[in-house]
Amino acid sequence: KLLYEKLQLSNRKNLSSDAPTILNSAASTGNRAPYLISAEMRSNKLRSNYHNTDILSRDGRVRFGFNLVGTFGARISSSAPLWGPGLNGQNLPKRRGAKTRQMLVADPGYTLVELDQSQAEAVIVAYLANDPIHMDCFRFNKDVHRVTACLLTGLPTSQWEQIAKGSTIRDLAKVCNHELNYDAGPGQFQLTVNEEYDPDDPESVKLDFATAKLTRDKYLQTRPALPNYWESIRAQLKLNRTLVTPF
Repeated sequence: KLLYEKLQLSNRKNLSSDAPTILNSAASTGNRAPYLISAEMRSNKLRSNYHNTDILSRDGRVRFGFNLVGTFGARISSSAPLWGPGLNGQNLPKRRGAKTRQMLVADPGYTLVELDQSQAEAVIVAYLANDPIHMDCFRFNKDVHRVTACLLTGLPTSQWEQIAKGSTIRDLAKVCNHELNYDAGPGQFQLTVNEEYDPDDPESVKLDFATAKLTRDKYLQTRPALPNYWESIRAQLKLNRTLVTPF
């Protein structure tokens, strides 16, 4: 009612209160109201899922269950324990402003650490898709996100080191590599980018739907191996619903 009737931020007929639609209003109009509504929705979700005592055991600890099956390859999944309160220990929010991880305090003499392989999924996709540009990045220790930034901006990939590591275009290229490797549509891509948008930060990235679609199209033009890779997966799944992995 506020966004579409009072502020009249959209003239579309089929309006929605879902996150992508609200964030699109914020990105395309520059009005702060949709951004503030979206930020409040995310805060409510954080409070509901993490920032409450329902996740604590009686001794004040947070417990995770780890499942040896239920996912693919050699990976494990996580959920709350079957016998009591807890949560998924593998998807604690990292988003800017979310202090969820800081709530977890190790016992005296212990330290909490996170072990993660460097860009492992991007490496796997590059080789399974037989993508020459990205395989070249990993063979010769180039920053794949800065190389992707070159492809998006039209710079020769040989100049990838000219892209600053903390730059906005590298951040956008990183989202491209993580989201679009798996055939995310423009709506999902836009949502992921805009979730980090902060109108008080002049370096913060925002995309309206049209720009998100153009960026996705540009990305796929620079990585023509990806659609063939996706099609091979679809064909295999239609054949017998079974994927053969490097394992």
